[in-house]
Amino acid sequence: MIRWRTDSRTSKTKTVSALLALFGVGMFAAFSARAEAERDPASTFEAQSTFDLSFIPKIGHDLMAPLTSPGSTYLLFGAGSALAAYPFRKSVATEVGGDKPLGKSAPYGYELGLWKINVAYFLTSLGYGIVASSPKAIDDSMLMLRASVYTALVTTGLKEMQFEQRPRRDGDRASFPSGHASNAFAFAGTIYRNHGPWAGIPALAIASFVSFSRLNDNAHYLHDTLFGAGLGLSYSFGLDSVWSDKATGRSVALVPIVSGKDYGAATVIDF
Repeated sequence: MIRWRTDSRTSKTKTVSALLALFGVGMFAAFSARAEAERDPASTFEAQSTFDLSFIPKIGHDLMAPLTSPGSTYLLFGAGSALAAYPFRKSVATEVGGDKPLGKSAPYGYELGLWKINVAYFLTSLGYGIVASSPKAIDDSMLMLRASVYTALVTTGLKEMQFEQRPRRDGDRASFPSGHASNAFAFAGTIYRNHGPWAGIPALAIASFVSFSRLNDNAHYLHDTLFGAGLGLSYSFGLDSVWSDKATGRSVALVPIVSGKDYGAATVIDF
């Protein structure tokens, strides 16, 4: 049950504003996705005709999806929202983290932000696709797998840089970005893409709840969750857009490398 522990009008305003900001990122994705589909009848929102593992040699290209269109749109929107929210990070964290409006429902947000729902969807869709000989179901499962794995990889790489300590001040500097938010929005964006708004909009609402629960638990600042949301959406909606030089047949990919406390990137040029 969601509850308010204070009668402060300012506290409620900041709490509601934070929740609306998170949901706004998701709704931006929904409307952008619909516009993209209307603009391009051959959009990959439709099922692919065959099942194969051709994406494996294109892993480097897939990792670049947030930097290419349409993935870059979602990443830029998330980054811009995070930048705008940054000056208010401490006041929002104090109000939401101190008030804890989610009450006993907060643990559900934590659990939903883990990989459980992503894995459940992947296995269910893949199993159905194999049993029913449905190429669409198999392609849907593969998109969920790719979006979830790439999002997790990049999120982990950014966390290893230890930009900022969590609001609860426990010495953990893996606050940016929120892994729960990035994973939840990668899941929600993929659901929207695979099944349209009837399933996608509720999934985006769930992702917003997951992200807000991280504020409620003092685990993240608002800008952590906003950037995480944009990152997850940039993969779920941008994976099929990769940089390529059609004239020369060359392609370039940037691959993040994370090893213990070391991090960096490798550039792959395919001639």
